[in-house]
Amino acid sequence: MYSLKTSSRNTADTGLQKFLMGIYSYMALGLGLTGVVGFAINVAPPGIRHFFHSISPIVGFLTLGLVWIMGSRIGQATVQRAQTLFWVYAALVGVSLAGFLSQFSIHAISRAFFVTSFMFGGASAFGYLTKKDLTRMGSFLIMGALGLVIASVINIFLASSITDFAISILGVIVFTGLAAYDTQALKDLYFRLPLDTSIRERASILGALNLYLDVLNMFLYMLRLGDRD
Repeated sequence: MYSLKTSSRNTADTGLQKFLMGIYSYMALGLGLTGVVGFAINVAPPGIRHFFHSISPIVGFLTLGLVWIMGSRIGQATVQRAQTLFWVYAALVGVSLAGFLSQFSIHAISRAFFVTSFMFGGASAFGYLTKKDLTRMGSFLIMGALGLVIASVINIFLASSITDFAISILGVIVFTGLAAYDTQALKDLYFRLPLDTSIRERASILGALNLYLDVLNMFLYMLRLGDRD
């Protein structure tokens, strides 16, 4: 009996690790695609660069619509369509952020990236290993993220550097916490999913989207804490 329980637990652990590694792989590739697109635009000839910078606000609104579609429809889509939506979304985010990223030096971007990677790794590991239920914390952090959006919109008109600094610090804290919460939620989700391969693959893509957004927002808020050129 003991050996059967041990074997079952080991199988579950192996399956969970494979599930999470698939999510991390999608997330990393999505972030890489976003970075490559943003970099390619910013090293393009001036005419092309100016064109993409000028349409970045429009593309930004398109990404909001696309992320809503992915969140609500990805469960019914085929795996191939879900993957396509994810890659298109990641590329469009690169377009929408190119103008913003052009305001920072490569050194500032690299520093923010490495600090964000370290913080995400720690937060995700905590979410995976902790026995504490993070559900309440997650609900609070989601409300905090909405508050950050509202505060950022208001500060567009106030143009307060102190408020921007405070928003950036809170943004890093909120999305670091969400990275831990989302990791635990994905861990719990694995044990509720049916054995259907396509369902699990689509769940991996949706999970990758959640973590992608956590890391991306952590990075952007971290970058805003640095000095601009």
